[in-house]
Amino acid sequence: MVFHRTWLLSCSLLVLAGCAPSPIDQAFVPPAQFAGLKPTDLPLAPFPIDGVAWTTLSQAELRAQLPNRATTVMIQRQNPDGSLSLAEAPVSGSPGAYTVIIDYLKFTTQVLVKGPNGIPALIRVGVGLRIRAQVVTTRPGLNLGSLLTIATASQAGDLTGSFSVDLLGLDAPDSLVLPPGAEISQGSVQGLLATVQAVEQRLQAHDSTFRPLVVAWRDLRSDELPPAPSAPGAHPVAGGPGGSTSAGMPSRSFQPVPAASPAAAGTTAAISP
Repeated sequence: MVFHRTWLLSCSLLVLAGCAPSPIDQAFVPPAQFAGLKPTDLPLAPFPIDGVAWTTLSQAELRAQLPNRATTVMIQRQNPDGSLSLAEAPVSGSPGAYTVIIDYLKFTTQVLVKGPNGIPALIRVGVGLRIRAQVVTTRPGLNLGSLLTIATASQAGDLTGSFSVDLLGLDAPDSLVLPPGAEISQGSVQGLLATVQAVEQRLQAHDSTFRPLVVAWRDLRSDELPPAPSAPGAHPVAGGPGGSTSAGMPSRSFQPVPAASPAAAGTTAAISP
């Protein structure tokens, strides 16, 4: 694209001139260095709870195991060299291509004795709605943290792009019509807000069907590991954004769930009450 070539040339000239990277660009880091929540492109079926499969639980039991609610935002930047970088702050860096993922979730957390990287890991299990915005910005420092701010930037001519919508582990009755992928506009955002409201109602409805999925994970540091339990089984985790676990582990952000994680299969875990 001409835009990307022009931006790359401009950045090259700035480097040659000895200009330092913008502070807003420094907020974006390679995926391996990112400590924030990164939604997976392919959510997985959750791991057993102390050997008991989630699929054996009744809908009432599933609801009791998903006590937490959260809206999360992740921003991914497509760099001129084709690499990706991520930021937790909802503000764009230099003009370019970005992916914004907004999750509306009802969830809990589990500790895996052996996670995808072969060490203990914390995973997020839940149901809800995921909205993905693919945008190209023409100005730096745009607020991409909500549907309304994205629509406002689009209306001002500061970005172009499109939305897509996916349900995560939640049934979709005939009354809930997911909007197709659409260009970003005030009208499409109003449609998405109506969808979010409908999904919120489905999350609270007693006749909705939950099929929880693993939507995020991160490795645990050695200093975060809870003490060994006195009884067989894994460590319970109190799930709540910004809170602490029942074993006294500090809360941290999550890492992505890989497309396949055979190393984690067969491990035991406990979920929050």
